[in-house]
Amino acid sequence: MRRKDREIKGDRNLEILETGVWGTLSLNNPGKAPYAVPMHFLLSEDKTFLYIHGAADGHKNTLIRHDGKATLTIVENVLVSMDKFNTAYDSVILTGDIEPIVLKDEKIQALTGFAKKYTEVSNTDTLNFINSFLPRVAVFKFKINSLSGKSHR
Repeated sequence: MRRKDREIKGDRNLEILETGVWGTLSLNNPGKAPYAVPMHFLLSEDKTFLYIHGAADGHKNTLIRHDGKATLTIVENVLVSMDKFNTAYDSVILTGDIEPIVLKDEKIQALTGFAKKYTEVSNTDTLNFINSFLPRVAVFKFKINSLSGKSHR
């Protein structure tokens, strides 16, 4: 990192991963521009990987299955100061390997975690909802290989 004075170290990176709402997932797109898509994400309990979910079919899934290398960029706490020509922010960039989760129980566990993070729905309603769309959703595991955080205040 060029600006070491803006580097985020230690637990603050994990806080951003725990509380962040969305990030941009970037994938290799052979012979074309990189493919980038905004995604919700969920940090695993052991903090070694993220869960990402989306439709069971589509270009993102094809690229993940083809290559499995990815970058995720998360930007939080953005405050534009127009009078100062400045923007305050916290960001984390992760690189890693991403793969589909095939075990039904693991998919349900991950989707239940998403529901706890992003909704206030009861457990019973959550499981009913998850089971209703489970065949149409893909869940991926993004193993964190590197992580770099940066903040500007």
